[in-house]
Amino acid sequence: MNKTSEGEKEQISEIINKIYEQRVDSVINETVLKMYTSIKIPKDMERSQWGSYMAMFKSLYYEEPDKGKEKYKQYMEHLNKKRSKSYKHIRSLEYEDGKLFEALDKFISDSDDVNAFYSKNRAKRIEIGNIKSSIDGGFAYRKNMKTLIELCRFHLRKGEDDNE
Repeated sequence: MNKTSEGEKEQISEIINKIYEQRVDSVINETVLKMYTSIKIPKDMERSQWGSYMAMFKSLYYEEPDKGKEKYKQYMEHLNKKRSKSYKHIRSLEYEDGKLFEALDKFISDSDDVNAFYSKNRAKRIEIGNIKSSIDGGFAYRKNMKTLIELCRFHLRKGEDDNE
């Protein structure tokens, strides 16, 4: 049997990584549902506020991870300084055993941590022979921002269903 050339290994690696990306995308909705059901009384925050957070996460999606995390931090500090209703509402929402804003802060700060991404993501890595799927911090960051965007979108759509 012939040995696999470096070029072939690279192609196989690219294919494996694309398949892994599709797996990650396919479990985002499950992750969103799990996160959403962990928020106690999500309607305590107004729809427009959910929309504002979704717009912010969409904006952060296109940033480099360090810049995006810094922009998030500045945004939250700005809301705190102006004592906005949005900030008070997000601080009041409970999530699992704590507060939603604390969970978001942690989620954002860990958003480009590849090991944290692998450990909490339900999509399992792919391995063919000695070639494993691999990601970088930018991939983890973008998929985490996509998860937060979809979390906000889920609430907004759920609200539409409740009003019908």
